[in-house]
Amino acid sequence: MSEHGNSDKVTVLLGGAFNPPHLAHLLAAGAALSDPACAEVWLIPCAAHPYEKDLLGFEQRVELCEAMIAPFAGRLSVSRIESELAEPNYTVRTLEALRGQHPGRAFAWLIGSDNAMGIHQWKDAERLPELADIWVVGRTGEGGEIPAHMHQLAGLPLPPISSTLVRGRISAGESWRGLVAGSVAELIEQKHYYQ
Repeated sequence: MSEHGNSDKVTVLLGGAFNPPHLAHLLAAGAALSDPACAEVWLIPCAAHPYEKDLLGFEQRVELCEAMIAPFAGRLSVSRIESELAEPNYTVRTLEALRGQHPGRAFAWLIGSDNAMGIHQWKDAERLPELADIWVVGRTGEGGEIPAHMHQLAGLPLPPISSTLVRGRISAGESWRGLVAGSVAELIEQKHYYQ
């Protein structure tokens, strides 16, 4: 049982730029859904990102996320919460807002093992465990000990796919369709994103 709320199941939150959403995002959500403590997963696209210069518009990224998760409706959904928050936004503010909107609901924030060792550097990081459990999914090539207060998901590590890799391949005219869901690839091609 989660220490946050009175439910046996938690809503797992997967935040990111999703610029574009790719198969590693989907596999991370699937790893969370495979955990018996997980009720559902919400993808949370950021409204703005301090390090993403070529960030596709928020609504376009939401549309791509919704296309990716459509076959999993009911257990996966997309939250627009970050579009409602002042910028710059930080994970702690997102969690505060969600807990305010959903009192009594237990949340877990899902991160890759590459972020687990640096999460203490996030804005107001000391408050994160008060607001949500921290779940960690392994990433290929990322080792290291996961802090004891974090929940390590079982399963194989995620493949080394990133949105940067996908965008780079699209702009270079290289093969990229196998890195994203077919529905996402169709939208990217139809709307000429990242070209």
